[in-house]
This record gives sequence, structure tokens and C-alpha cells, in this order.
Amino acid sequence: MVTRGFWNIRSKGKWYQLRQDRERIRSPDDPSTYETLKLLRYNHCRDRIAKDTPWGTVPIPFPFPLWQTLNYVFTLDLDSGHLTVSFWHRKEGDDHPGVDLYMRRLDLSSIDSPSCLSLESLLQNGSDPLLESSQSTKKAPLLVYTGYPHLSLSIVQPTPLNELQNRMFTDFVYQWRFFIDDRTIWPDASSPLFRRLAIALLRIAAWDFQISSKSSIVKLPLSSETFPSWESPKKDVYWFHGYLVILREDVRVAERIADAVARAKRFVGARNLEKRGEGVDCILISVVDIAFIHLTTSQTWCSEVFPLVTNSSATECSAGFRILIHLLTSHNGLKGRGNRNSLSEQETSTMALPTELLGMILNALEPNNVVPFAQVSFVFEKLYYSTLPQLSDLAIQNLDTSIPCCRRRKRVDADGLCCSVCYTWQHLECVDQSEYPQDGPQKANRSSLATGALGLINRRLARREGCHVMMDKHEKIFQLRTSAPAALRPELRMMDRDLTSTPPNQVDYALCFGGLWSGLAYGLDE
Repeated sequence: MVTRGFWNIRSKGKWYQLRQDRERIRSPDDPSTYETLKLLRYNHCRDRIAKDTPWGTVPIPFPFPLWQTLNYVFTLDLDSGHLTVSFWHRKEGDDHPGVDLYMRRLDLSSIDSPSCLSLESLLQNGSDPLLESSQSTKKAPLLVYTGYPHLSLSIVQPTPLNELQNRMFTDFVYQWRFFIDDRTIWPDASSPLFRRLAIALLRIAAWDFQISSKSSIVKLPLSSETFPSWESPKKDVYWFHGYLVILREDVRVAERIADAVARAKRFVGARNLEKRGEGVDCILISVVDIAFIHLTTSQTWCSEVFPLVTNSSATECSAGFRILIHLLTSHNGLKGRGNRNSLSEQETSTMALPTELLGMILNALEPNNVVPFAQVSFVFEKLYYSTLPQLSDLAIQNLDTSIPCCRRRKRVDADGLCCSVCYTWQHLECVDQSEYPQDGPQKANRSSLATGALGLINRRLARREGCHVMMDKHEKIFQLRTSAPAALRPELRMMDRDLTSTPPNQVDYALCFGGLWSGLAYGLDE
């Protein structure tokens, strides 16, 4: 059986990846692994890692994690002087299915023979970076009371757009689960991966992305492992769709929230805050958790802290993301954004173009121009979020994840209940109100993100059926693609030469952030 993996190498402050022929790699205790380690150390001392390493090295923005199809990943930090080996392992007596992600780290000074890298030696002598990471980010309970007046939140009846956003969120977490599982590569808000994950979640929640053209889809790396390559803001405080975003690695501590409030006030400035009569709305995000803040010159309101990415986020939408998409796509935002309806009405009174014509303009725009067009005015923004931008040929048939009671969106003013725990929305006429918790912040039924949990839970689970849609009066399924189309996978022809009995797995839509692939690709199945 072929052993697969690669090397992550840090030398002179830069990261490189070393992939041998067809990603074949030897086990840690194989003599060739020890010889490769010695050669890399030798080249590092002579500043030749990027030049004279066998098989060649490729610059990477951060170390890549171990994923399902690999056996080992060697992360060699030549600047710090240690080697970390990532591998799958199952302890004796474990009763859960699958295997766990393991990581062991050794000082280079302690490695003087291949036997030092045997599995037994690694388990016995190596430190555990995953354990250290989980202890350093050990989560306190989610904060219900933050020390500030409480900012209450609720959501209105979800739209078909919100249904797709819910599904894209779980699909995104599933696609990048191995990167999210390894907290050692995004330990804090200054980490490139931390920032890319945060902006990706914000973009999906704001429907701020492009749908790639058919000609670009064939170039996507669907058959190989890839990495989050999209751009992210360079700073950890920035504006996004009218909200001030503050990145923090931990928002479950009241002191950290107070620090975020102080940073937001410094960023905006007292004079500018006074000029903004309605105040400033903030999104405090840590990838794992999220909270919402409203600032004025005289007062600060803060919501409770909500889970954003949890152990179950590859299969179900979190409360934090449901609230986030509501705030970014509806006209019922926080205090500072609450006047959008009135501004929209004022613009409508002076707008000469009918809504139908504006819709035609929106659908005719190039992908890169759609979002800027929607931000020109509140009228355009309202139109943008009342449709399925860039997917105008599709009609969502049911809302399984956003309105689970009957899966149907009824009249716009329909009465409903928003659960104060999971923030799902259900029609008042569909549910028994006695089953719902009373209004107000709740602590129950909250989960965190445990290291390695996403990969373990989803290791052998097939993806659920996609969203039912109508296209040209035919019902289809909008389904996530996790591999390349069958026609681009020659290995499938070994079992089915003409691919007559193999699903085509055709890719019809690909989501891009600023022209770079998000990891999400979809096809329409019958």
C-alpha cells in the first residue's frame, strides 16, 4: 500500500512545501525520512531550502494540515528547531468509529537516529501540540451577560437566499474541515488562515462572492488537495458592508470584549462616532464564536456570545451564522443599521426606474460588478437580497434548514417564532409554543469546536442531499461537488470504460472570493 504525505518546512521566516513523487512518502521511522531530515537541516544552514532541495519546494502561506487521503504530514520548523509529525491513530479501547488526528513534536536535538521517529517513540517522547492548543484556547461557557447593556437579537422569516446561505456555510466547513480542525495553524487573529476563514464566513453571510463562468470551472483543482488562497484584509479591524469587524481569538471572556470595544472606539474616533447619529454596529468574530456590539458616544450595547463554527457545523447551521446572515441581508439590522428601510423609502420616492428594469440590470451585470452595484444605494441593496443574485435561473423549492416546520416561506408578514437557543425560525401556526424556551438569552444546547472533531465526525459520512430547485420547469438538486467531474477522472474508466453507469458529477457553479476559488462548487442533479 502506498504511503502518502508531504513536508511543511519553515526556514528563515518563510513556509515551503515539499512534495515527493506523486505525494509518496516514507513512514517516520524509515531511514529515508531521517536522511531527508538531515538534508533539509543542512540546506537550511546554508540558506538553500528554496534552491537545492530534492524534488523542489513550493512557497506556501502557512503549513498545510493532514487530511483524509494522507498518512503523514511532517512539519519541520527549522527556525524554532522542532519536527511535528501528524498522523491518524486509534487508541486501544476507543469505541467510536474512525481514527483520531494525532500530532507529536520533537526537538531536533533529540533526533539522532531513525528509531527516534518510530510511532512508539513519538507517542512516548513527543509533546502534543493539539493538546497544548486546546488548553490555551480552552473555552469558558458562552457569555450571556458581557457587562454591557444587553443587545437583543431576533430574526425575521428567512428567505430562499438564506436557505442557500445556510447550506453554503455547512458545505464550506465540510470542505475545509481539516484546516479548521488543526488549530495550531490558526492560533490567533494575526494568523493568515484565521483571517481567511473569518472573511470567507462574512462573505458567504453577505452573499459577497462571484459565481464563476463555465469556462473557468474546468480550471478548478477539484481532483487534488488545495488550500484557502483567497485574499483577506491585512488588519484585524475593518469595515465590511457597513459593519465594523473586529477579529479576536477569544470572545468568551468579558475582558476581551471590553478590549474589542475600546479598539473599535479608537478605530472610529470620537469625532466620527459623534457624527454618526445612529452609532456604529460591530461584529466581533473569532471564527469559533461571534458577538454583536452597538456603539454610540454615550453608551455601548452588546449581545450574548453565539457559537459560529462548532463540532456539528459541517451538517447543521449554527445560531451565530443564522444571526449573521439575517443582519447582513435583511433591512432589520442592529441599531445603527435600523434606519435602512426609511432611507430606502426616501430613495424610492426619487427613483424613476421601475423595479423590473433594475432587476434586469442586476442580472445582466458581470459577476465582479454585481456586489458593487448592490452597494450603490439602499434600493439596489434591497433588490439584491430579495432575489438570488447570479443564480436567477434557479427557484428554491423548499427551505429545509431555515424553516424546518413546514419548509415553506408563507406570506411576508406571517407570524413566527425564533428559537432563542438555535435561532431557527418556525411559523406560529406550525408549532406548539410550549415546546419553545421563553424569550431571552439561553445557555442550553451550545457546543464548541473540539480539535479534530470535524474530520472525525465527517470522515465516513456521505454529504446530505442538496437543495431542491426548479430550473426551466424541471426539478433538480443543487448539490455540493467534492470531486472533479467523471470525465476528468481517468481512473474511473478502469471500472466503467465509457462512464455509462457513473454519475457525471458535472460542475455548473463555482463560488469565488475576489476571483479566487472558495472551495465550493455545485452541480445540478436530476
